[in-house]
Amino acid sequence: MTQSPDVTLATQTGADYRTEHNSINQAFLTQHSGTSAPTYAAAGCPWIDTTATPWVYNIYDGTDWIALGTINATTNVFQAAGLTIGTNVQAYDAGLTSIAGLTTAADKMIYTTASDTYAVTALTSAGRALLDDASASAQRTTLGLGSAATLTAGTSANNVVQLNGSAQLPAVDGSLLTGISAGLSAASTAQMEAGAVDTVAVTPLVAQRHPSACKAWALLNGTGAIALAASYNFDSPTDNGTGDYTMTLTTNFSSANYAIQIFADREPHNSLQADISSRLAGSFRFTLENQSGTAQDADAINILCHGGQ
Repeated sequence: MTQSPDVTLATQTGADYRTEHNSINQAFLTQHSGTSAPTYAAAGCPWIDTTATPWVYNIYDGTDWIALGTINATTNVFQAAGLTIGTNVQAYDAGLTSIAGLTTAADKMIYTTASDTYAVTALTSAGRALLDDASASAQRTTLGLGSAATLTAGTSANNVVQLNGSAQLPAVDGSLLTGISAGLSAASTAQMEAGAVDTVAVTPLVAQRHPSACKAWALLNGTGAIALAASYNFDSPTDNGTGDYTMTLTTNFSSANYAIQIFADREPHNSLQADISSRLAGSFRFTLENQSGTAQDADAINILCHGGQ
């Protein structure tokens, strides 16, 4: 590191010229390094002050030398003047690096998936409306919850009644209930099948036991991969071949003596005749034939079953 006595080449012999020229070049290459400022400095001239460690990197503005920062030749680190990592500038942080790598958009929020690891997830307007509430009460209002939301489930005073493990109402005081006929009980299976008692209540569990109720019904897609479009009390159908089907009941009839109605159509406007070839308490088999007596698949098959179970 060196400085040149000056940077103006005088008229001189070749050897002296070369010596002075090399001195000027050395000064330029070392940024005019030295323990004192170069006397020939002009505005914009750099100078590395090597008086102390770390060195100070300066620039001349035409009047004064301005310190731009320091150079630590041991650690090979330049630090800008007036900036201290951790004080004036942010030191490297893994969490900030993770956040910087995210792509955000409208209605998104960031959250942590691990230490210093962040990801983006959706944040809907409904979610924001809940998050900005200052209390649980305000959140219940946002959610549209009534006063029952703050009550305890149970059978004590001011409780919300809770069903037991068998989905039954617990024993509670019903003295204040109105509009309930005394002594009304649920109909039994036998009473529903007899269809002759009018002093009992019909419940969903036994409603289908009445003689007039359809015990099983189905709308069957009869072409291609056959399937139940809609049904009650039927398991998956079996395709035995062209126009040949077996229907299996979920709950059997009490015997094979039950009525079966089958309506089958094939476009365009071609009705098919159903022939029941086998009838058991838990299943039946039928074939569909066209007017020529040839077995044929149907586009839609409607099935109704009535009888005792």
